[in-house]
Amino acid sequence: MIPNKVFRNPGSPFTRICSKVLLGCSIVLALFCFCATRELAANAEEPQSIVLELFRIHDSKIGVRVTGLSPAQFEALRVLESNGREFAKAFQLYVVPSGGFKSNEQEGMPAVLGKLSLVEKPFALLFEPRFSLQDGIRYRARLQLDGLTVQAGLFRELEPKIPTTLVEKVYPTGARLPENLLKFYVHFSNPMAMRNVYEHVHLRDEEGRELVQPFLEIHEELWDPQGKRLTLLLDPGRIKRGLVPNVENGSILCKGGRYELVIDAALQDAQGQPLVRSFRKEFIAVESDHRQPRIEDWKIELPKVGSLHPLIIRFGESLEQAIATRGIQLYCNGAAVEGEFSLREQESESVFQPMNAWRTGEFELRVNSTIEDLAGNSLRKPFEIEMTQGNRQLHDGCLSHRFQLK
Repeated sequence: MIPNKVFRNPGSPFTRICSKVLLGCSIVLALFCFCATRELAANAEEPQSIVLELFRIHDSKIGVRVTGLSPAQFEALRVLESNGREFAKAFQLYVVPSGGFKSNEQEGMPAVLGKLSLVEKPFALLFEPRFSLQDGIRYRARLQLDGLTVQAGLFRELEPKIPTTLVEKVYPTGARLPENLLKFYVHFSNPMAMRNVYEHVHLRDEEGRELVQPFLEIHEELWDPQGKRLTLLLDPGRIKRGLVPNVENGSILCKGGRYELVIDAALQDAQGQPLVRSFRKEFIAVESDHRQPRIEDWKIELPKVGSLHPLIIRFGESLEQAIATRGIQLYCNGAAVEGEFSLREQESESVFQPMNAWRTGEFELRVNSTIEDLAGNSLRKPFEIEMTQGNRQLHDGCLSHRFQLK
């Protein structure tokens, strides 16, 4: 225990040390309180920081959100809200040109159309454009309120897109095609851009040499309405014997030759993306086909009554896929039979799968006379019909083949 006389003696070393320690602590405490008071005062006086940012309003639309508004600023906006024209002037959004704005150029630029709305918790101003803002485009946002102007550049990088479109199938599917082949059908998994297609489609021989202008290059290009099926028409002038292009340049394909149809991966889909990969179809050219197909030569395999077995039609050759798919209908006692036709065996057979079991009755196949083979010879006429041979009977409309199920 320290005697009391030590404290009563101000000249003692211990007393002097304790006094200095207490003085130092008092000074530190005073400085701390002074700094804390200044910081609180500064925070009370410092205005809130207003932020303008891109904001996803809902799944299909991106707009702009203004946050960091003080209660007074939010109330000022609420007052303006009752006056639509003045409220619209409070916030403006512009598309930045590729070279950026020049002096005072922004004032003459049209603002992005949209509507403003206020959100209370937390205080915010939302701008919903008429059309969603796009990634990869630069915008300039401006808030003007009570003499205060806040501007911000808004930009979001384009997300890298992974190609998803493929060539699903090319018709004809066979590997042995007549040297007077008329067309290819190219089916894509997604809608395509439908432009510059001939730059990305090639026909090459077995040495890898590209054939010169094998396709009839039509400016509009031959796409179906969905943009998913492309028709590549080989130049008919070089296919038909006796025509000048055929005589001067010869046939496109030659019997015995090996060829490759190539669809470049650089061909773009409707989203501007390339294909996942290139497509190649190899085939051999065989003897020309100048014989007109005949419905009388088709072989029909009848199903049993009461079964769900398919009706099979064997053509004896490959037919052109697009027309053959939709060109045959089946009727029973005058009423259409429910079911679906499909092609198989390299488009040399058509199969009808009924929805209901077969029943007895009088059946009729109605066949469109425009159905044709791979060389363009149709049920109506040969591809190389000679009009100089006088009148020739043409089978227009539908042809019919009847049979009974008992």
